[in-house]
Amino acid sequence: MAAPKPVITEGDFAVPTQFPDSRISALKEITGACMTFSFDPGISGCTCIASNAYSCKNGTFYAGFTCGSIISTKGACCLTDRENKTQIPCQTSTFCGCYAIANSFNFDFSWNPFTKDKTSCEDFSCNNSIKTIGACCNGQGKCRETTEKDCQSTNHFFQGIGTICLEGDRNICISGTGGCCEPGITCINEILGTDCINSGKLYIGASKLCYEFNIESILLPCFSSLPGYVLNVGDIVENSMVVGVYKPYETVCAGNPIFAGNSDFDSLVDGGETFCVPYLSSYDYNGYGNVNETSTCDATDSYIILMSLTPLSYNDNYNFTWNNGGMAYGPLISPSGKIIETETQQINLKKEGYIYNTQLSDVVNRNIISYNSTSGCSEKREEQDTPEQRSFRNTEQNFNGRWSSDWGLHNTIRMVNAEIFYETGITYDSYLYSNLYSPSSAFGSDDTSAVAALRELNKNTIIVSDNISSWFIPSINELSFLADQCMTNNLNNTIINNGGVPLQGEHWSSTGSFNFSGSTAGEGMFNGSTASQGSYAWSINFNTPHNTIKKDDRLIDKQIRPIRIVRCDGLNLKNSKNRLWWRINT
Repeated sequence: MAAPKPVITEGDFAVPTQFPDSRISALKEITGACMTFSFDPGISGCTCIASNAYSCKNGTFYAGFTCGSIISTKGACCLTDRENKTQIPCQTSTFCGCYAIANSFNFDFSWNPFTKDKTSCEDFSCNNSIKTIGACCNGQGKCRETTEKDCQSTNHFFQGIGTICLEGDRNICISGTGGCCEPGITCINEILGTDCINSGKLYIGASKLCYEFNIESILLPCFSSLPGYVLNVGDIVENSMVVGVYKPYETVCAGNPIFAGNSDFDSLVDGGETFCVPYLSSYDYNGYGNVNETSTCDATDSYIILMSLTPLSYNDNYNFTWNNGGMAYGPLISPSGKIIETETQQINLKKEGYIYNTQLSDVVNRNIISYNSTSGCSEKREEQDTPEQRSFRNTEQNFNGRWSSDWGLHNTIRMVNAEIFYETGITYDSYLYSNLYSPSSAFGSDDTSAVAALRELNKNTIIVSDNISSWFIPSINELSFLADQCMTNNLNNTIINNGGVPLQGEHWSSTGSFNFSGSTAGEGMFNGSTASQGSYAWSINFNTPHNTIKKDDRLIDKQIRPIRIVRCDGLNLKNSKNRLWWRINT
């Protein structure tokens, strides 16, 4: 008779050979019980050795247990008759008791100890154990059941073979207490899942402890990515304050949940004023907009947000129209002032994008908007040959057209270039001419656009570090991230403590949109040959804790709170052909 085949359970602690010395030293400090058993046919030899997480290489390691306690601890025992390919119902048993049954009947087995959050067989799935799958947490409350390899490939937190996402009515990735990690800074055990997630940190799962994951490889060392600095929230660097790390792929924001995806057409195009509520940002743009970025859907696009301590000002004015009322989606312009846009025909015909194609049925339009507004990361990260082609991957038919809900730097570049191109008074080609960007007649001579004020700010800013971007207007998700930080982390108090002006009142984002009426003519419509430009944009009224969000007329005066970013991967584009995606023209 062959020896029973153990299925690796969440108690296993595999030690990769690539661990650095510091990591190995840390593992050696973690003490517990190393469970081993004999593989000799017909011989039951379940034993326990006091060990540490590094030295238990030929057994199953259970941290925090002594041999005395693990021997008597009950858990979920899953058994499978491999010859008849049948599964035995889960049994409550000790580790050695589970092994003894498996050894006697030539069964495969897995065993998971009960904890304060997992107290019965109902909290585990023997079916998952046999399939060698388990719950996988993304750190912000979302859960799926998959293999450990697949979970780790997305830099998420595997809860163990046999675990399930829902334990009764509890989501394992939200409920209970466990490790709570702040990217690049620290990981603290025994934190309530809801508190951890609501604070914008990563919750590694109920009853899971920080040491169980190689946090250094999962979380980018983002706060050390600026050469010469180890940053903390609230630090001042180059006249801007560190707010936190923003991950376009699922960061906690406080705004309109339509930006989390999975919303219906009517909700997407509405834009009426609502209270800001928490949601997870949905990836809507490819990388940083550069051709050399990978197509991997993970945390590699994360960046530190640096915020101005004061609202944007120009000639003692603190309130600005969004733009000059003209078409706002400008061409790409090189740092030397040369127009290098290759998609001029697309800009001429389809302007800022559109919501509704009158050549299609209502049902088809609704389905397209719902799909394009919620499509997955991998589609958004599709490789393209040039920066502008990659930027146009952000589908033109969308509830905000071509305007990104994530990438404020890209939005601002387009806005600034629109006004610069109008000022040139030239025709670039048969498609792109300056009159396309003429200001609205409602834009008065005493009006100042946010774009004009921001250009002056960047013109007068001396940037010491190439790793810090130009100042730009935050996207609606980035602005909603600031709103969440005000509500959960007292961002305004941090601003005041640094001598700044708190976020109060109405603030523009750089995410443009349309005043969509649902008719067959007007804004956000494409008639098969040309589209109409938008006249609305998204904004947030900061009145913590009662912040609100809405679309509004671009010619209404509101404040701007400029931000800059530092990429977590430590790269910058100063010497790259893609510099136009990092430095804003003035």
